[in-house]
Order: sequence, then structure tokens, then C-alpha cells
Amino acid sequence: MELVTRVAGASGMFCGGLCSYSEEIKMKLLGVKKETLDKFSVYSAETASEMSAGALERFACDVAAAVTGVAGPGDDKGVRAGTVYVSVRDRQREISKTLRLYEEYEKLDRDMIRSLTALRTLETVLELLETRKER
Repeated sequence: MELVTRVAGASGMFCGGLCSYSEEIKMKLLGVKKETLDKFSVYSAETASEMSAGALERFACDVAAAVTGVAGPGDDKGVRAGTVYVSVRDRQREISKTLRLYEEYEKLDRDMIRSLTALRTLETVLELLETRKER
């Protein structure tokens, strides 16, 4: 969110954001199903997909993005730090990506994972917007 809102005039195109850190908030505010969390875990493409669908609906926006993953410093629930699931969608299409940042960078820390995730998510938003022009 900060990468977008640091630009003056962002309020003309940015509806809002939510840091849904806990599973409870993902369920209550974004509509992620408990069954999805139980079956696939909080760190999954399925969870990211339900998060972006919930954001699209609840924010009543044109495009929504969601990420979930492990920034570290260590692994969590058997998921390696640097594993991130990204979902970007509009009302017609979803782009999902699994980032394995540890495969791309020899040394990663929490801040780097968070920064790279934000950058890759914005790139995915741009990818979706480009395909909207073609439709």
C-alpha cells in the first residue's frame, strides 16, 4: 500500500487496503473460508485467491490484489521463508503467482522479501491492466 499511497494523487485511484495478518481477520474481513485455511493453509494460492476476491467485493473496486506468504526470518508451518502467493484480479480475470524468492536471491532478509513482494505484486497489477486494454 505504501508504494502506491506515497505518490501524490493516489487517492484518485486507490480505494484502500487491509493488512489481514491473522487468519481470523482474513476470514472476518475478506471472506476466506475456514475450510480453505484448514485444507490448504494460510500460505497458499487458494487463500490468496479468496483474499483478492473478498477485497474486490468489499472495497467495490475495479482491481484487487492480495498476498500471503512467509517473510521470515525463519520458515513457518513448513513453508520456507521467501515463499509468497500473489493474487491479482478484476471482475473477469485472475492472475495468480507463486514467488519462490529464495530461488532467485542468495541472501534474503525479511525487509527484502517484503519489498520484492510489493514490487512483484505491483508488476502483476500492471500485467492485469495491460490485458484489460486488449480485451
